[in-house]
Amino acid sequence: MLSIVRFPRRRNPEHRGTCFISILPDEVLGEILAYLPPRTDLYSEPEYEDCPPISLVCKHWERVYDATLYRRIRFVEYPAWQTRRTSKVVKILQQQADLRKHVRDVSVEIWHPSEATCRTIANFIESCQATRTVSLHLGWSATVWPIIEAIEMLPRLESLRLSGYDSGPSLQMILGRFNKQTLKVVELFRYGLGRNDSPRAPWHPVEPPSQDAIDTCSLLARSHATAMTSVDLRDPSTSPQCTETFLRWPLTLVRLSLSQLTHSAYWSQYTLDAVETILSIHRESLQHIMVGIIPRKCTEGDPYRWSGIPNFSKFRRLRELHLSAYNLLAEKPSEAAVKLAAPVLRQLAMTFCTEDQHSESSLDFREDEVLWMADFASQISNAETKSNLEGVFVDFNPDWETSSLYSNKHMPWPWEHVEEAKQKLSQWNINMTHSKPGCTRDEWDQRVMENRRAEEARIGLLRIDRCLESRESIGAAEDV
Repeated sequence: MLSIVRFPRRRNPEHRGTCFISILPDEVLGEILAYLPPRTDLYSEPEYEDCPPISLVCKHWERVYDATLYRRIRFVEYPAWQTRRTSKVVKILQQQADLRKHVRDVSVEIWHPSEATCRTIANFIESCQATRTVSLHLGWSATVWPIIEAIEMLPRLESLRLSGYDSGPSLQMILGRFNKQTLKVVELFRYGLGRNDSPRAPWHPVEPPSQDAIDTCSLLARSHATAMTSVDLRDPSTSPQCTETFLRWPLTLVRLSLSQLTHSAYWSQYTLDAVETILSIHRESLQHIMVGIIPRKCTEGDPYRWSGIPNFSKFRRLRELHLSAYNLLAEKPSEAAVKLAAPVLRQLAMTFCTEDQHSESSLDFREDEVLWMADFASQISNAETKSNLEGVFVDFNPDWETSSLYSNKHMPWPWEHVEEAKQKLSQWNINMTHSKPGCTRDEWDQRVMENRRAEEARIGLLRIDRCLESRESIGAAEDV
């Protein structure tokens, strides 16, 4: 008996259904594969550097993924493997001009770049006209002028991040050189007024700028209005008046971040009223606001270390607000509820970050904070407050390993009170979430127990040593 079996014909990938990833356009597929870069580490050379595993799937993926390898170019002084890799990539881009269109992000992290290095970086930036984001973290001197000129000529620049080691960029340079309509995001670190529009670092705070420099900066801001929508300002090396002048540069601002004010040499001038004046410039358009710790001068006998929070009740479009927990908890719950009664504000984030190298203490969220949160929730739910707040996020990340060293049997798990506050807020129909705990309750108890045993052993050894020393002293006295 003869039978003929016909196997179904294999269809092309584009006929296998809409869920098959290879039918996506190369541009969309490239955006997806860009989330899978080679595994890298800051101080060691990455594995699979020359042949990433994702490119071994098929020729199509290899061609699309190869373009993502040239999206971000970093010029750094260390680690050594990153310097070698950057040199190799730049050499390839110089030889193959068609690959330059894939460059989107250029980052420079060099403390004191030489003139030759600056010319090399500037020539590279000029050849990559499709660059969207530029980040500069370097020592601001006259040698970096070619880099500034090259960035100024980029036709599609959307995001600009400028910072420095000792001091940051000058406002005159930014206002005079980067008045581009394509620019949407600006991030500045240690910014301030300079003597002119050169890339030199701003004046030292001991030498405050003249009124002529302030007037020049104000004139540049008014005459070169931009369409940027997001500004991030950190550690200002200038007065609130200059910061206010700079924020009049954008026409309508949607996102604004102002942080690390306590590190500034002008910290005493960034009072609550000054910060509120700065934020009110774009009160009609701001939708997302992030404010770090607002400093406060403490007088002798003053129990309050931090100031309160600005009044956001008149910010008509404010949807998301990030505040320092230390400033928020310095307010009375009833007053905080009134200040946060913005018409469309739905999400509030309160962070215990200290904005420096020290982590928040595990004692920062205890019984008093739970009572404050419960009272605040009741005030928010009050119809007279006219608040539409729905969710609260608590960013609490104490260093549990350090905290456990000073633990005793009466010290509970640091996140126990956070969980208690979460339950209390749920009773008022407010959804509270928090950052992931650094350890579980069992891990905390185990670490506390280990530290207690180690402390008991240390005390026991000290007692033995003292006994031996006393016996030796007695024996020596008898010999005499």
